[in-house]
Formats: sequence, C-alpha cells, structure tokens
Amino acid sequence: MSSVEFPGPRASIPESSAAAHADVPDVFDESQSAEHWSLYWLISSIITFLLEKPVDAVISWVPLYRWMKLALFLWLALPRFQGAARLYYVLLQPLLITYEPEISNARDSVWKMTKKSSHSAAVAVLSFLTTTVTASEGGSSQHWGRGPATPQGGTEAP
Repeated sequence: MSSVEFPGPRASIPESSAAAHADVPDVFDESQSAEHWSLYWLISSIITFLLEKPVDAVISWVPLYRWMKLALFLWLALPRFQGAARLYYVLLQPLLITYEPEISNARDSVWKMTKKSSHSAAVAVLSFLTTTVTASEGGSSQHWGRGPATPQGGTEAP
C-alpha cells in the first residue's frame, strides 16, 4: 500500500482513504445549511420555551437530565442526523397544515389590532404635542415640565 508523505515528522495518510474521502459529494451545501439552522432554531426554541421552561423545576431533578438534553440538542444540531428536520417534517408541519386557517385568522387580527393601536398611539402623541405647543405659545405656566415659560422677550415678566 502506497502512502502520501508530508514534510516534517514522519506522518503519512494512506492514499486509499484520502481518495475515498475525495469522492464523497458534499450533500450539505449552503442552501441546505440555511434550512437546517432555521429548523434547528425553531425546534430548539419550541422545546426550550414551550416544553422545558414550564416543567423545569421538576424535570431538572431527573438523573442524567443535563446529559440527555445535551444528546437531544446534538441530535437536533448535527447535520449528520438531521434531527431538527425530522421533528419538523414529522410533527410540526402536519400541525401547521391542519391549523393553517386558524393561524392565518389570528395573524390577521393581530395585524389589524397593531395597526389600530399604532395609529391611536400616533394620534395621542400628536395631540399631546399640539396641546403642549399651543399652551406654551399662549403663555401657559408649564412648558414641557421645566417650570414657568419665559415670554418672547427672553426675560421673565416682573
């Protein structure tokens, strides 16, 4: 068996193993990487905030809980296992498809409430500013909470 030699200390890698790894196609390209990490963060946040946080006081007492959690998150994160994609396509996607109309209705109603509340907030701020400016121009005793307003001449009236 021939080997490839490198300068420096006597180290060599058999050609057969180097050639074998050179033939392996890159099955995890850039577009799949974005999908993989999106699914990972989605699934890990669901696990953390919806499942783990409510029962953390009880579940943290389970023996080897931290090691099992580490194993789970490694399974979810490592591209070799595709754990996050498996959980998404097997569990979460069917739920999303089933409840899509309800999710869309809830999203639309939240959007409408946000638009209304942001509009009413903007109107309230403009109303406050208009009232404050009008009051200060009319000789009001308070100007933006800084005490008495000074007249146009720049000195206080006697």
